[in-house]
Amino acid sequence: AFYYYIQALFISREIEDRNGEGTTFNNIGAVYNGLGQYLQALEYYNQALSISREIEDRSSEGNTLNNIGTVYESLGQYSQALETHEQALVISREVGDRNVEGSTLNNIGAVYGSLSQDRKALESYSQALVIFREIGSRNSEGRTLNNISLVYENLDQYSQALEYQKQALAILHEVGDHRSEGSTLGNIGSIYSSLGLYPQALDSYNE
Repeated sequence: AFYYYIQALFISREIEDRNGEGTTFNNIGAVYNGLGQYLQALEYYNQALSISREIEDRSSEGNTLNNIGTVYESLGQYSQALETHEQALVISREVGDRNVEGSTLNNIGAVYGSLSQDRKALESYSQALVIFREIGSRNSEGRTLNNISLVYENLDQYSQALEYQKQALAILHEVGDHRSEGSTLGNIGSIYSSLGLYPQALDSYNE
C-alpha cells in the first residue's frame, strides 16, 4: 500500500494537485497508523492537515483532525486527543459531514472510556448512534452499539450491556462484518460469564 501511495504522491506533486497530495498524505498516515507506527502516522497526517488548510478544504480538514485524534488516543495522550476531536467535530458540523461527525463522536466516546468517564462516553456514543441511524450506516451503527454495551458492562449493568450487544450482533451479521461479529460474540460470552450463565457463555465463545 505504501509503495503505491508514494507513487501517487509523486504524481500529484508533478501535476500540482494539492487536493490529491493531501489525500495521499492522509492515506499514508492511515498505513502507518494501521502498522502501529504512530509518530510516522502523525507526521503524514499533519502534512495532510497543512494542505487542507492551505486550500481551504474544510471537509478534509475535519476528517484529518479526526484521524490525528485517534493517533493521540493510541499514544495515550488523551487531552490532546479530545482537543483535536473537538476541533474535528466543530468543522464536521459546520460543513454538514454527518459521517465524519458520527465517527468523531464515536472517537470522543472512546477517549472518555479510556479516561473512565463512562457517562460522558455514553453521551458521545448515543449521539453517534443517532447520526449513524439517520444516515443509514449500518456497520457503524453496529460498532457503536458494541461500544455502548462495553460502557454498560464496565458499569456492571449487565442486562443493558447484553441488550446492546445482541442488537450489535444482529446488525454486524446482517452486513457481513465477520471480524466485528466475532468480537461481539466474545463480548456476549464475557457478559454471560459475569452473570454466572456459563453454558450460554460457552456457546457464545464457541460460536
